[in-house]
Amino acid sequence: MAQQMAQGVPVPTYTGVGDTESYMERLECYCDLMKTPEESKVALLLCGLTAGQYETLRDLVSPEVLKTVEFKVLKEKLMEHYGSVRNTRLERTKFRAVKREENESMAAFEAIQLANTFLLFEDSARGGKVDTPPIEQQSGISNVKSEVECYRCGGKGHRSSDKVCKVLGKKCNNCGVLGHFAKSKFCKGRELKSHAVRGRGRARRSGGIQHQITEESADKDKVARERDMEYKLKMKDYADKKAADSNIQEGDIVLMRNETKGKLQPNFRPEKYKVINLNGLDMIVQSKENGSTVRRNVQFAKKVQVAEPDTEVEVSEPEPETEHTGPDKVTMATETSAPEVRRSVRVRKPPVKFADYLVNH
Repeated sequence: MAQQMAQGVPVPTYTGVGDTESYMERLECYCDLMKTPEESKVALLLCGLTAGQYETLRDLVSPEVLKTVEFKVLKEKLMEHYGSVRNTRLERTKFRAVKREENESMAAFEAIQLANTFLLFEDSARGGKVDTPPIEQQSGISNVKSEVECYRCGGKGHRSSDKVCKVLGKKCNNCGVLGHFAKSKFCKGRELKSHAVRGRGRARRSGGIQHQITEESADKDKVARERDMEYKLKMKDYADKKAADSNIQEGDIVLMRNETKGKLQPNFRPEKYKVINLNGLDMIVQSKENGSTVRRNVQFAKKVQVAEPDTEVEVSEPEPETEHTGPDKVTMATETSAPEVRRSVRVRKPPVKFADYLVNH
C-alpha cells in the first residue's frame, strides 16, 4: 500500500520561489521514499531545475560536466549561489526563547547560543547588506595609528607614551640609560673616555667596537697620501700654466680695474694712479687727482705708456734756400715743426672686400 502511494508522489521541482534549502530537503525525502540510488540522485536533481537554473549550475561547475559531479557538490553549489530565505523575526524569537535545561551543561548551552547567533547574523548580513566601498577606497584615517613611529624603540603602530612600547623599563646597551634603544636619537653614548659614573667608555660597553675615528685609528696609508700630493701638484701646475711676470714697477702710471660692473662700464677707470710702493704682487698706488692711496694686487692694474713732459725735442736747422734760375725765381724753404705727442692708436684701413672699389671720402 505504501509502495503504491509513493509511486503517485510527483518529483519535487525548484521554481525559484521559496528557500533553496527547503527544496533540497524535499528532494532528499523523495529520494529516501523512492529508495533512489546515489548515482541517480544527480539526474533527479537536474531534472527538477528550470532551463535557467540548469545553465547557471553548469557555469558554476565548469569546466566539469554536470553528470560527473557528485550530488553533494551540486547541492553545495546551489545553496551557495541561491542562498536561503529565512524569517528573521521568527529566528530571533526562537533564539530569545532558548533556555538552559536542568540537566544541560553550560558548554552545550553556550554552543547552541553561538550557533544560533551565527546563523542569525549570517542571514542578516545577506539580507540587509550595506554597500560599503572596498578597503582600498576607504579613508586612510584608520591607518593613522599604524603609521605612527615611536622615537624610543623605532617601532611603528604606537607612540612613545603607550604602555605597549617594549623599551619601557629596559636599558640602552650603548649608553646605559633607561627608556630608549641605541638607535634612538636620545642616545648620548658617544664618549670614548671612561665615564665618571658608569666607569667605562662607550667602545668598551659595546663590545670593543670603535664608533668614532680617532687620531690613532685614522687611515695612514702612505700610498693614499702620495697620490693626494701628486694630484695637488698637478692642479697647481695647471693653475700656473698661463702665469706671467708683471711689468709694473715703482713710479709707473697705471689704470685700476673698474669694480663697478655694468653693460656700458669700461674694464678700467679713466683715473690715473702712480705706483708708490711695490712688494712682490702687492702694490700701493696713489691717485693723481685727489691723492688717495689704494692697496691692490698687480692683477688689478694696467700700465699706461705716457711720454715724459721734460723730453727735449731736437729741431733740425733750416736748410739754405734753393734758388731756381729762370724767368721767375721761386724760393722754397723747408719748414720744420715740433713733433706732436700722441697716444697710440689702432691702424685704420678699409675692409679687404672693398679693395677693388673706388670709395669717395
